[in-house]
Amino acid sequence: MEHLDPKVLGQILLLQSTLAVAPDSTTLGEQTCHALRAIPGLMASALRVHGQVLAAEPSGVIPLHELPQSLEPHPTTSSPTQQPWIEVLPLQTCRANYGQLILAIADRKEFRPYASYLQNTSNMIALVVENLIQASELQELNKNLEAQVYQRTKELQESEERNRLVIQASNEGVWDWDLKTDFVYYSPRWKEILGYADSELENHINTWLRTIHPDDLEIAQQRLDDHFREDQPFSHTSRFFHKDGSLRWVQVNGFALRDETGKPYRMIGNHRDITERKQAEEALRASEEKYRLVVENAHDAIFIAQDGCIKFPNRRLAVLSGYSLEELTQIPFLESVHPEDRDLVAAMHHGRIRGEEVPTTYSFRVMSKSGETSWVELSSVLISWEGKAASLNFLRDITVQRKLESQLRQAQKMEAIGTLAGGIAHDFNNILSAIMGYAEL
Repeated sequence: MEHLDPKVLGQILLLQSTLAVAPDSTTLGEQTCHALRAIPGLMASALRVHGQVLAAEPSGVIPLHELPQSLEPHPTTSSPTQQPWIEVLPLQTCRANYGQLILAIADRKEFRPYASYLQNTSNMIALVVENLIQASELQELNKNLEAQVYQRTKELQESEERNRLVIQASNEGVWDWDLKTDFVYYSPRWKEILGYADSELENHINTWLRTIHPDDLEIAQQRLDDHFREDQPFSHTSRFFHKDGSLRWVQVNGFALRDETGKPYRMIGNHRDITERKQAEEALRASEEKYRLVVENAHDAIFIAQDGCIKFPNRRLAVLSGYSLEELTQIPFLESVHPEDRDLVAAMHHGRIRGEEVPTTYSFRVMSKSGETSWVELSSVLISWEGKAASLNFLRDITVQRKLESQLRQAQKMEAIGTLAGGIAHDFNNILSAIMGYAEL
């Protein structure tokens, strides 16, 4: 039977009993290596966790740099010619392998009786290391969680404050509807939009029903039903009665909160007074209609050219060119220009787009869809169309004018020739008279 020194055995058992109270891995390593010095035949020990040496006592005895860093169980290394002999006990639990308890044995015979106890000790060290790692991870997790809670609370407070300021700055009215009781919180701004003080309107759904225009109630109710049934966006424009009897245009937006069954139980939204925008839109539509009538009924052809194409033609251009309005927007701008004048027109157009100094008005020839040639006078200015440079062009048919000018020039030419011929005849008559007089003599 192998001899066990009770004092040494007690030291091992004392170590095992105190392992669990080690505050950290470094202390665990130091306690372990210090206690193992009492074991007969053991020259030195070291504890390595996750590749890091926590303790080695005495230091420098075990060639740690020659041992593998793997956390996988390492087979016992022993050699009858190697002094000291190295035993590597894995620190392994059912979950993972955390490192090694490395023993430098000077006398294997003296050490052998305590080998099984040290194996148990390494198993206990593995459990303690695992607990320390889990405790550290849990502590870090709690720390992160506390930081996240703090940050989230701070963000929530900032968000609430930001939302409050945004609501104030946006000049919007807010409402909060309890679908079970029909109690509706209307913010002071909501009531102010309709000309009421906070105390003048009841916080109930009846207030909404009473102030919305009857003609808009049905579409609002339909949008609400679609939102509840199909989760369609709840957004529409309605008219509401102001306290003074006038109508206010209001943009209504909202969304429903639902329980675990998907049933709506609460709805939150906002009202935005868009009366001025609606009035501006109506004025703009009226202005656009007025200018559209002017453009469509203008005697001159009017069109917008951009990127070599006609973006907008009026009806007069269609009449002049013989192309339909749709065809004009599909063919290149220069296609209807006479081939001999295309270089001129292209240079003028591109120069104007580039911002160069080019004549505002000039003449050239165009060809209709049927091939007929006409003279036109073009007046053009640089504009921005849909965010890009373009030219606004006014085109006038001057074919008749050119013909009249040509006829006038021809008549003036013939008149000049007649005058010249008359002068020549007069001079000839004078010369002839002199000759005849001389002959009579």
